[in-house]
Amino acid sequence: MSESPAFTRRPVVCAGAVHWDLIAHADRSIRPDTSTPARLSQTPGGVATNVARALARLGAAPHLIGVLGDDPAGNALAERLSHEEIRQHLTRIAGAVTGHYLALHNPDGSLPAACIDDHLLADVPPEIFAQALVEAQSGRDADICFLDANLSTAQAEALIRAVSVETLVTADTVSAAKAPRLLPLLPSIDLLFANRSEAAALLEADGSQTGPASSALAEGLLDLGCAAVILTEGSDGVWFAEQGGDVTHLAALPVTVTDVTGAGDALIAGTLAGLNRGLTLRDAVPCGLRAAAIALQAVGAAPATLTWEAVATPAA
Repeated sequence: MSESPAFTRRPVVCAGAVHWDLIAHADRSIRPDTSTPARLSQTPGGVATNVARALARLGAAPHLIGVLGDDPAGNALAERLSHEEIRQHLTRIAGAVTGHYLALHNPDGSLPAACIDDHLLADVPPEIFAQALVEAQSGRDADICFLDANLSTAQAEALIRAVSVETLVTADTVSAAKAPRLLPLLPSIDLLFANRSEAAALLEADGSQTGPASSALAEGLLDLGCAAVILTEGSDGVWFAEQGGDVTHLAALPVTVTDVTGAGDALIAGTLAGLNRGLTLRDAVPCGLRAAAIALQAVGAAPATLTWEAVATPAA
């Protein structure tokens, strides 16, 4: 199916983590108990932020909801985002420290370790996010609302309650530790993104490769109530399914990996950009896979090489 002939930039609202990403690319394998020579780079980060930035590259109209500290790091992050085509709805918390994520990459792009400080988000009242969503929509219903599981269950629920019935509600499970936050909300989620370990955490199953097949995990998530699911498996591609339909596998595109950080977020953004343009889920998922491949060959989820022309399927 081709995209809608009358594509308009209806709002795509992204809500969740907003922080700095500090990425280290080592020039040799990282070893414990010693320092390793590396190149360091700093970019805006957080799942919701990455998806919003990538959506802007792909020609959507993203709005970003989140929180920042009232500190120099927060000021610098807001200033950086102001130069991108993202409408900001960021609450500043007086006396708080803006979040940071630290990732350590080996020369082959693998990720031996990462740490995150996102304590700021946990203390924000849920109604703050609902109010920000109303502001983001400004009388014009969002086409898509995307939220990440960095939000608490109460924060995510407040957002879902505030969207219109026409808005497509999408969510990412973020990690095995945070995925269960979305469990009670799955019947209200139209499209869920998760990897094997996160799906297993929701299903209380074995997430290892000797555990249930990925197709069975995808079906299990549908049984929990979400309308559609995209289950990612890194270099093994994705499984996707909708209620009443078959589970389908698509292979990942072969690429030379530079940086895995943000690739999953690029996959989400590519898929949502396709849906925003009127594609079916079956046609939008390949857009996500192409976006992930582009991100893997660069640094971050929103490299300059990420464009709609680069990710569009032949049908688009």
